[in-house]
Formats: sequence, C-alpha cells, structure tokens
Amino acid sequence: MCCNCIQNSDQIQTISPSFDYNQHACSHCKKRQQQERELLQLLPQLLLQQEEREQRAREERERQERQQQQREQEEREQRALGARFSARCSRLDQELRARVQERAGIPPLPTGWYAATDEATGNEYYYTAAGQVTWERPEVKAGAEPKCKQEEAAKQKVAAEAKAKAGAGGGGATAEGAKGETQMVQMHLHQGEGTYEYDPFDEDDEDQEQSLLGEGTFGSTHRMRSKADQQVYAVKMIKVKKAGLPVDMLKAEAARLAMLNHPHIVRYFTVCTFKNGKVFAIVTELLTGGSFLDQIRKGASQEDIARLVGQVASALAYMHRLRMQHRDVKPDNVLLDGTGHAKLIDVGLACTLGSKSRVSAKAGGIVGSNLYMSPEKGCGKSYDCKDDVWALGCMLVGGVLSKPLEDMGLNAIGTLALNRPGVDSLIANARKASAHLGGFVQAMLSEDPGRRPSAQEVAEGLLPDRKLAKDVFATPSTWTPMPDDPMQVLIAPVPDGPEKAEVMRLFCLTAPASVDVKGVFYVQNLALWYSFALKRQTMLMGEKSAPGAAARYERRLFHGCPADLVPKIAQQGFNRSFTGATSGRALYGKGVYFARDARYSMSPEYSPPDAEGVRNMFLVRAVVGEVCKGVQDALTPAVRHGNQLYDSTVDDLENPSIYVTYNDSQVYPDILIKFSQ
Repeated sequence: MCCNCIQNSDQIQTISPSFDYNQHACSHCKKRQQQERELLQLLPQLLLQQEEREQRAREERERQERQQQQREQEEREQRALGARFSARCSRLDQELRARVQERAGIPPLPTGWYAATDEATGNEYYYTAAGQVTWERPEVKAGAEPKCKQEEAAKQKVAAEAKAKAGAGGGGATAEGAKGETQMVQMHLHQGEGTYEYDPFDEDDEDQEQSLLGEGTFGSTHRMRSKADQQVYAVKMIKVKKAGLPVDMLKAEAARLAMLNHPHIVRYFTVCTFKNGKVFAIVTELLTGGSFLDQIRKGASQEDIARLVGQVASALAYMHRLRMQHRDVKPDNVLLDGTGHAKLIDVGLACTLGSKSRVSAKAGGIVGSNLYMSPEKGCGKSYDCKDDVWALGCMLVGGVLSKPLEDMGLNAIGTLALNRPGVDSLIANARKASAHLGGFVQAMLSEDPGRRPSAQEVAEGLLPDRKLAKDVFATPSTWTPMPDDPMQVLIAPVPDGPEKAEVMRLFCLTAPASVDVKGVFYVQNLALWYSFALKRQTMLMGEKSAPGAAARYERRLFHGCPADLVPKIAQQGFNRSFTGATSGRALYGKGVYFARDARYSMSPEYSPPDAEGVRNMFLVRAVVGEVCKGVQDALTPAVRHGNQLYDSTVDDLENPSIYVTYNDSQVYPDILIKFSQ
C-alpha cells in the first residue's frame, strides 16, 4: 500500500483492530494487487514454457552429437575401405611381380625386399622398408629369414655410425604408390659433366678456382651455370670417399632437404655426380647478399637486425613444425639474397626428431659451435628445438651490440652457455642497448629450456605483421592419418564420397567423354603443405584490405606431367628446375604452367602415356594472387607498383585459361588423377 493507505490504516487501527485495510486502499494499490494475482496465475505457464525450451535444446544437442558420431563412423568406414583397397592392390602387385620373375627364370625376392639400381655405379642393390641394404640378392631359406652376409652387415654398421656422427638424422621419404604399396621416393641422379659448367667459364684451368664460393671438410662449393636453363647456381661438391657415406645415403639426404620449401631457407634443387661418381653434387640457389655476420660487422640498424632474426625464426619454426632441428644456427649459416632477405643454410646437420622430440647427446648428437651451443647440449644432456632458439638468441645479442660473439674474445672460455655470469653480462648489455630487443635476448637465453619462447613466438614478436592464424597450418580433414615421420610423403587413394565426387566433377567438366579414370589419389606432404599454407596466409594478409581477396586469389587448376615426374612433384612440389617452361615455349613467362580446363593438360605433350597407356594429371590448389598479362620468356611477372611484382601471369586478363606461377610455394599438388584415353 502507499503511504496514505498506511497512515489511514494506522489511525483506524486505534479504533478497531479488526478493520479491513484493503477496503480503504487507494486505486493505485488495488491495481498493483490485481497485477500480482495475475502474475501468480501465469507463473506455472511460464515455467512450463521454460521446461519446453530446455527440452528442445537438449534434443538438438543430442541430434548434433548423433550426426557427429555418424560422420565419424562414415569416415572410419571410408578409411578402412581405402586400407583394404591398398592391401588388395599391394597383393596383386606382388603376385604380378612374382609371375614376371618366374617367366624370366629369376628366383623371387623374399617378402619385404625390393630391388633398385645405384645410378652412380650402375650396380643393383636390394633393400627393405626397415633400412636393410645389401649388394647380394637375398634368397629365401627354409625355416629362416633371409640374412645379409657379415661383410655387408659390417658395411651397414659403419655407414650408420658415420651417418649418426654427421648428424644426418635418417628418415627417408616414402610415398604410397598408385597401387597402394609404400615405395621409396628418390631424387633423379644424373651426370653433372655436360650439364653444369664453372662460372666464369673460359676454357682454362683457373675456372674451378675462380668460381670457388667456399670450402668445407668434405668438399667445396662453386658457382656453376646450368646449360639447360642458363641460370647460375651454387653447387656443393662432396668427395664421396672422404665423406665415408654411400651415394644412396647422400641422395636420400638430399631428397629430404629438397622437400624443405620456405622463403627463408636456401632452396635445394637437384643432385648430380662428377668424375664418374667420385664427387656427389647438390645444386642450390645462389645467394649473393653476404652473411648475417657481415651485417653485424657493418653495424646494421637494430630494425634490420630484428627483421633478419625474425626471418630466421620463421624458418626455424617451419622446420620445428616438421620435427626437424637445425642444430648449427650461427651468423655464418645465415646468408642474404639479392633483395636483402635472410636465408638459413647448411641444413645438412639437421635431424628429424623422434616421438620424444629430443636429440640424444650420445651417438654423435653433439654438433654445432661452442659459442652458440645451449647449456643442455653443452652439458651432454638431451636437447630439443629450444637449442635452436638459444643459438638464435646468441645471434641477436651480437646484432644488438653490433659485435658478433666471434669478435668478443670468447672462444677461449669453451662453451659460452656454461659461463652463466658471462651470459648474464651479455643480457645486461643488450638491455642497455635496446630495451625491446634486450627483452627478447633475456627470454631466449633462459637457462631453463621450458622458459624460452618458441621460434614461432620469436618470429611473431619481431615481425608482428607476420602473425599467423592459429589454424593456418591445419591439414585437410580428408587426409588419411600420416606416419610418425613428418618428412614422409603419402600418395593414398581417395575413398568414395563427396571429395572424390567433386574431383570427378571438376575433371569431367572439361575432359572428353572417352576418358577412363583409373584412380584418384591424395598427395600428402606436410613440408609442402606448410609452405603453401604460409604463402597463402602471407599473400592474403598483404591484401587484407582488398575486398574478396581470398575468392579472387585461390584456384583449382590442372597440370599434366610424365610418369617419371610424379614422385618428384609429390616430394618437391612444382619446382621450376624440372617443371618450368623452356625458352621458345614460354609464351606467357618462364614459370610453371597450369590450366583451368583438364582438356588442355590432357594433351599427350604434357601428360604422355606410360608403357601401360596410363597418363597422369594433378589437380592443384593454387594461390595465384594478383595477375597480369604474360610476356614470352619473361623470368618474372611485370611490376605492379614500386618494387612489388605481380604474383602470376595469365594468357588473357578478361577470361584466363592459363596461369603461370613463379614461386614454388604458390601451388600445392593436392590430387593425382590417373587416366587413359
């Protein structure tokens, strides 16, 4: 009741305690009492409605959970179907091989053994997926597994110890073949004589000396020009006998390095031999901008130091995602290209981490320079990727102080990391020179590896414009489970379902009706996928203000190729050294050509049939970016504005049917299609 009602009630109560106050209430109080009675009558109905809403929400959650379980069950069934298909094809392939050998009078190989030819010597050797290698053909013995002779076992042991001592890290790349069988993916090895010549080349005996770029323990590096494309490369020539490693092992290691494709890691192209196989050569890109050590000694600005260290950190983050450690990060192993961008080199000491993600200090695990060695490595303990972060922090110290550790007279003290007072002094001086970069130095040189930032965190801190989305490296959900080794390549059948139906739709949309599709396969290569994902992210970030950039930049295109290039592309991507157009045929530029229509790539000129009449074509994911009209034999696209080039070239700006890319990371070989016509 209102104040007047209460006052009247108090007065009347003195006269008659049994007086009914409600009869003397004002109209306002009576109206409020009526509303309260109506609300009490509606309350059960409101509670019932709330219960109904909650029930509907529970039913919707249960429905979504059932749908998710059904999708997961369908995916499991599809994977199981693919596995059964692969196993059946593998058995059929083994039976076919056995029949061919039987007709030729050759005794069959034991189960699990495979034959190959050493391209350097021409001799046949035999191997297993477990890593056994022998020059003598193994035979099936009753009641026993085939064994190699003691002499061959001793050779394998010596080679394995030498590989461990050199920090090779093992783990050859494999691929799931067209018939579902796991096969080795190897680089093509050819004779370098007649293909490469010293640069400069003037028919005298001083060419080799004048072209020298550097010397190492097992060989030297020279400037050499390819007669095929007239480009100049850096060719690292390794004396096979002095290295103490078989040619096949060197070739497998080079194949692993060629899979690394990152803008700040030196690009490995191919391998070859010189002097009748006595010299093994690795062909890489030529870097002409000097070293990071030179930049420090020249007194580079702190902005440039932060940029270069951030670029190296992004390269290390890429390797760490592949469970690889560099293990010898130092200023001498960071070179600059002609545009001043950092490139991490000498990746040969890198190793692939096992399931524990740590490298043992035993069996040759201690490698690297004493000045850049982490405390855990210096003490002989096992170490992980944070060892690379420590070394990068030591590089940053030298850059901030404009004086590398090599020039501070610290070599006499042995391993710098074990002299904690000396490390603390360097940190204090770095913080005085730059509070911002000194903070990074302090974090990266933490004695406890767990307190050091990751390489990705360092890259994002020093290059804030490179900050990546959390899911940028997420692999396609349709991929089959990858093996434990991230450097392996799988070519796995695409199971029946929406993904295969979409591939068939895109292929048959522009293909002749007479085409017979033999198989559709996923190409699963984590190294290539990470490189493509990073390139896609950086290109989209560069055009984040442009409307509809993602829709305009991304394409599904076709690329036909011979059968012998399929494993190369699956392993190294669309490398211009073997997939680029040659002079006279490069109508729209000297890049790698892709077609909008399958009919164009289906030409026998681009996808010739193999001995069984089967042809090969890739359906790729491409981020073409900003495009311009191509110019015949041009090495790069035209200038877009300032120093920035267009990303790709096309045959027709209004209705493009041919796209030409100039960066290996722009394209990922997503799907392999095998067909006949």
